[in-house]
Amino acid sequence: MKLQDIAFADGRVESVRTSLSDAEVVFTDWQNIKWTLTFVGVLAVENANIEGEEVDRLEVRNDDPYINSIRLLVDEPNANVNVYLLFTPWKDTPRLRVVATDCKVEHAEGPSP
Repeated sequence: MKLQDIAFADGRVESVRTSLSDAEVVFTDWQNIKWTLTFVGVLAVENANIEGEEVDRLEVRNDDPYINSIRLLVDEPNANVNVYLLFTPWKDTPRLRVVATDCKVEHAEGPSP
């Protein structure tokens, strides 16, 4: 499964877990299918309390100014990364930003609520 194949509109973020090198987002889509998004090669995660929130869309950018500021902050000026942005409805500011090299998608284990 690829990230662009998931319908994010009307879904919900169940949880966000971060570690030193990766981040994991458990997401339930509008059809009540649960997905695990695993971000690898993570340089930064900015989570504005998105757990339990409805999602409107996910955007992936490779030219966002946020990437450059993170590269400088963590002393990785040549890191080949994207910024993954999760937005909630009616907001123009992302509630979750993940700067990472890649995102892997899998069906999550267990039943959806």
